[in-house]
Amino acid sequence: MKRFLLFGGENYYPQGGFNDFIAEFDTYDEARKAAAYIKRDYSSKYNSYAVDWTDIVDTHEKFEFGSATEHTRAILFREGLL
Repeated sequence: MKRFLLFGGENYYPQGGFNDFIAEFDTYDEARKAAAYIKRDYSSKYNSYAVDWTDIVDTHEKFEFGSATEHTRAILFREGLL
């Protein structure tokens, strides 16, 4: 398993747990870019369900970067406050 796990789904129909798993990545930056792409382009490009939210989980630090508070939590994490 890679370090960063990307989860996401629709607000109206979340699957829950690993049913919302999308992909795994070696770096946070790769996961963040994939999350942005999926939320912005995936549903229209592939005529698929909308991805309204994403969460990135750091499996080494057991830390979650949620889409709503990602930037704030990342800053607190880097500063050693979380």
